[in-house]
This record gives sequence, C-alpha cells and structure tokens, in this order.
Amino acid sequence: MARPGIVTTIDKTGPFFKNDPGKTFRANAQDLMDETLEQGKSDAIAQLRAGEPNRRPVRIASPNRVSGHVIAEKRQKARKPTELTGVVKVDNSGSVRQAIAIMAAASEIESRSKPFSRTAARLRAANKFNAPELLKGIS
Repeated sequence: MARPGIVTTIDKTGPFFKNDPGKTFRANAQDLMDETLEQGKSDAIAQLRAGEPNRRPVRIASPNRVSGHVIAEKRQKARKPTELTGVVKVDNSGSVRQAIAIMAAASEIESRSKPFSRTAARLRAANKFNAPELLKGIS
C-alpha cells in the first residue's frame, strides 16, 4: 500500500527573491572586504607613525619610513581560487637593496611593537560584528 507523500511548495514571490541573493551577498562581501582592508591599512600606518620619531629612517628607500610602504590587497587562496583573503603588509617592490632594507626595518618594528599583529587581531574582532552587513539588501 502506497503511503501519501508530503508535498511542499515554495512561494518565490517575497522580497527575498526580488534580487539574486547570491550576487547580492558576493557584492556585499566585496564591499566589506574593501572597507576592512582600508581600515586595516590606516590602522597599521597610524601605529607605525606613532613610533617614528624614536626610529632612524631607512636611508636607501623612498619614502624613508616603513609607514610609507604599507599596502592592503586582496589575494586568492592557494587551494581555493574562488575564495579571497585580505592582506595588510609592507610592499617590498623596488630594487633588491630597497626591499631588503624595508623588510629588515619592518621586521624589527614588528618584533618590538607588533603593529601588524595588533591590526590583524582588531580586524578579526571587528568582522564578527559586521556579519549583518553581508545580508543587507537580501531580506
């Protein structure tokens, strides 16, 4: 004897289905990542500039302070090319001598005052509160 099955229907006329939720979520995620990276870059630069009067300038590089070489960029994850991650770092492009000098200065600063580690921790904590931003325009 056949048992009656459960029949379900989904009404796709509500406000959730007016836009493509997948596209909206991706756009919101990109906007949030761009904003977060900009805040992270500003935070790292501010921390680096706070201690600049007590440090010698990097003579080989131009600009001659590490804070002038901070960048924020998006990168694809190595094993998941559809996923992006954000990075706030010291840009070491330029000549080899300049890159070595800037990275050595940045390494010394990071070992003493941890500006990049602090920035990363602050951004991770802030992203927990930004989850509703990803869903705006969907519901």
